[in-house]
Amino acid sequence: MKLGTALILAGVLCCAIYTALARNIIADPLFTVAIQQTVALGWMLAIWPLELSRVDLSSAATVSVQDIATIILSGLLYYALAYWLYLYALRSMRASVAGSFFNLIPVFGVIGSFLFLGERLTTLQWLGAALIIGVAMAVLRRDADELPIESVQSMGTSQRSQPLSMLDEHQLDDIGLTRKQASEVDKRRIARQKP
Repeated sequence: MKLGTALILAGVLCCAIYTALARNIIADPLFTVAIQQTVALGWMLAIWPLELSRVDLSSAATVSVQDIATIILSGLLYYALAYWLYLYALRSMRASVAGSFFNLIPVFGVIGSFLFLGERLTTLQWLGAALIIGVAMAVLRRDADELPIESVQSMGTSQRSQPLSMLDEHQLDDIGLTRKQASEVDKRRIARQKP
């Protein structure tokens, strides 16, 4: 395996771990992103001397103001705004569903290169993009329509005696339910108990 491929796979693994860990963060998403960005700044300051030793500093003075503005905007969009929105969304969906949307990043990249850079896409690239979008939409639709009753039925008797809507977010995530789905299960349970 080539080094580049291994690094990409390691990055994807980091994203998967991040999704699983971030789903259990209770703190406000904006606060969480602010802490994450602060840690990232600390990491950047720690490795900056290593990078500066490999770069010709005289070429840094020739970087245009437009390039610097683009770098700043990309940091705000990709790292700050994107992760704030992602963490906010994680509060209302399962991590397995939210994680599947990371697959849309290259699709938006390819479509963006077509729209904004004038790059031509092959038929295979268009088909791949359509397939990824279709799968992401199917996952989202399945999650919205499906109430994983099997996981509710496998809960212990003491847990099942209390309404599912009384469980906290972590407990609901453990059984694969959103708050809305838990309320729906409770409504169905009450309707079955009525004579």
